[in-house]
Order: sequence, then C-alpha cells, then structure tokens
Amino acid sequence: MPRSFRNLNIRTRIFLSIFVVATGLLVIMSIGVYIAFEQQLTANLDATLRLRSESNLEQLNTTGARPSFGATANVGVKRADAESVLRLYDARGEQLADASPLSGTSPAEIAVVGDALTENIEFFRTIDLADGDAYRVVAAPIVVAGSVVGVLVTGIEWNQVDKPLQILRFTLLTAVPLTAFAIGLSGYRIARSALEPVASITATARQIAELDLNQRIEGVNSRDEIGELASTLNSMIARLHDALDRERRFSGDVSHELRTPLAAIEAGIDVTLSQSRDAGEYQRVLGVVRTQTQRLHALSRQLLMLSRLDAQVLRGDFTSIDLVEFSEAVIESFRDHHPDCGLMLVAPKEPVMILGDLELLARAISNLFENAVVHAGSEVSIRCTIEPSRSGGAAMRIEDNGPGIGVELAERIFDRFQRGEHRPSDSGTGLGLAIVDAIMRVHGGVVQLMNSSPGSGACFLLLFPALDPERTDLG
Repeated sequence: MPRSFRNLNIRTRIFLSIFVVATGLLVIMSIGVYIAFEQQLTANLDATLRLRSESNLEQLNTTGARPSFGATANVGVKRADAESVLRLYDARGEQLADASPLSGTSPAEIAVVGDALTENIEFFRTIDLADGDAYRVVAAPIVVAGSVVGVLVTGIEWNQVDKPLQILRFTLLTAVPLTAFAIGLSGYRIARSALEPVASITATARQIAELDLNQRIEGVNSRDEIGELASTLNSMIARLHDALDRERRFSGDVSHELRTPLAAIEAGIDVTLSQSRDAGEYQRVLGVVRTQTQRLHALSRQLLMLSRLDAQVLRGDFTSIDLVEFSEAVIESFRDHHPDCGLMLVAPKEPVMILGDLELLARAISNLFENAVVHAGSEVSIRCTIEPSRSGGAAMRIEDNGPGIGVELAERIFDRFQRGEHRPSDSGTGLGLAIVDAIMRVHGGVVQLMNSSPGSGACFLLLFPALDPERTDLG
C-alpha cells in the first residue's frame, strides 16, 4: 500500500477504497451484462434471419439448371433502401442474382458463401459490405436432390443490435462511475458520522496527556464499537486517576515515614554535638541513631519489594508447593522467634498443592503472623486452617484472638502505611499487609479480611488459584 495512501485520513481512505472496489465490481458486472445482452440480441436477430432465410428459400426456383428467384419474389422496400440483403450464388460461389442492389458485396460475404458451400451448413456471420455498413447475414446452402446447387445469402443491418448496444454502453459508462462515486460518498459520510466521537476521544486524550485525569469522554452514548471504546477509555482513565492518586498518597506517606526517623537522627546528633558529653551519653545517642537507621533500612527493603511486586519482576520462579508441608515449616520458623505465641495448624492429611514462590509465600504468611503478634501481644493464639477451595485451588484461613479490626480501618487495611488502632505509631512501617496483598496478586490469588468486628479477633483468608500441572510459572 503506498505511503501516501496511508497518510490520508481514515474517511478519505474509506471513500477511495469503496470507490475503487465498487468501480471494479460494477465494471465486472457491466461487462457481464453487456455480453449477455449482446448475445441475446444476436440470438434474436439470428432467429429472425433464419425465418427470413427459410421464407426466401421457399420462393426460389430450383427447376432449372441454376437456382433463381421465383416470379413471386419481392425485392421489398427494405432491400431497396439497403436495410437488408438478399443475394443468390451458384455452386461455384458466383453471384447469380442480387435483390439488394444498394448493398454491394464484399470479400467477407464471398468468404461466408464459400464456408457454406464447403461445410454444407448454414453460416451466421457479422460482416462489412462494400458500402462500409455492418450486416448480420446467414448463408444457407440450396440443396436439390441431395446436391448443393447454390447459396442464398439473407442479411439484416447490424444496427438493429448495435444501436441498443450503443445505448447500453453509454448507460453503463455513465452509471458505473456515478454509482461508484455515490457508494463511496455514502461510505465517506457514514465513516464521518461514525468517527465523529473520535474527535472527542482525541481531545480528551490530549488533555489527559497533560495529566488532567479528571477529564472524561462525553457525548458518546452509542452502543456500537465507538461507544464501547469510549466506555473502556473512561474506565481506563478512572483507573489511571485512582492509580495516580494512590501514587501521590504513597509518595506523601513515604516522605512522612522517612521524615520521622531522619528527624530523630538529626535531632540526636545536633543535641549531642551542642556540647561535650560523657561516653554513656554518646552511646545512648548512637543507639537511637542505630534504631532509626534500622527502621529506615527495613522501610527501604519493603518499599523495594513492593516496587518489584508491582512491576511483577518476581514472577517466573514458581514451583509446585504442598501448602500443608510448607506452612508447617513456616510455623516452626516463626515459633523459634516467638516462643510465647500459640500457633495451631489445622490441615488435611493429604497434600494441598499450589503453584508459587517459596520465599514470597513465606513472607506473606509470616507477615500475617507478625501482624497478630504486634496487635494482640506475644502470647496471642493463632489458628491456621488449610483446605481445598471450591474452585479447585486452596484456601488458608489465619485467625487470632486479638482485639480485632475496626470497620473504618477494615476498608483500607491493605493500603500502604496503614496501622491499626492498637499499634504504636513508631512500630513497624505499615507495609506488612500491603506486601501480603501484592504477593497474593502476583500468585493470581487474593487475600481478604473476613472479620472486622472489634473484640472478636482478626481473620484473614488467602485464596490460591487451581494448580495447572502443565505450567511451571505464572509469567
């Protein structure tokens, strides 16, 4: 396809494409109609010629040595006006009589007479006579007692066919381009009407390019493909707007979280350097700095993990895992660091297989255990239940006997930098449950808060998708 054509707007391309295709189809159709019409007119003319030839043959006198026109033969007005032909030839192809003197013979007529004598059958042919006019003639052999004694040539002017064909040619040559243009113009108008909403979409897209995500595509309420596109784009813009808002809030939260330990470090250093102090005071300040530095380090690690999870960099290292056996290992490891915590695993004896990353899943489960310890104390009781889910995957329920989660916090519990009411403001980073949510999404699963009533403990449900044995990763 020429580059210049691709550079045209869609409406013009549609018009030109329809015009070219319609012209081609109409030309093919016109040729077919013309040929069929010509054949039909020729067949009708030939039928008339045959009737005239048979009538003329009946008027011949074949009793003599050579055939001749009978006494009742009538030259007729048409032959006298050169509108028809009637000539008689002998067996050697020599002309015996001419009942149409105004239409002179031609080599083409002599040739058709020779063919009729040679083949002994009638021949139809369109020929030009001596005056230059075209005629449709039939050369009919004259058979007497089984022998060919001559040929009778009967003809009618070809304009009886050619005139209707001329009218048809003019009609087709005029109608084909006009019809193709009209079809192309209709396609252009339909395309223009259909693409009018695209201008609104384009204008909105330009505004969005300037980060004005409050804009929406208006005035496109049709249920066709354009309307569906506009609806989809509006939904996409809304999601982008929400995502940008979350990123802005996230950036603000990160700045706030970083400001607190950095301010503590700066204040401790400034106070310490303001005057001479003993070794114990320096050690105390360095301890505070170390604690805040560790908090910054933990925050940076978790932020890095969240960014990698959001970018799905960690996808691809998934293997088949027995969730029961794996959870037992995670629980034993957690007990080593929290000996006062009461952890109980309720699981079936048979394996419950899922597809996942060992390190990420261990982080998600440990974060939920750690969340219970932080909010309910080191002696919290945690019940972990594993069972196959109805969808063919696996379900893990983690419950504790802590203070529970308020309704208002439950709605945003998986947002980043969210802390519970019973958690100290300087404890942790508020990213633990957000990391759990991101890890489950990477695994194609979901984590849900099942119980949000204060005083009844917290209950989290992890749902894993069905294991596909033909896949070794989810990337």
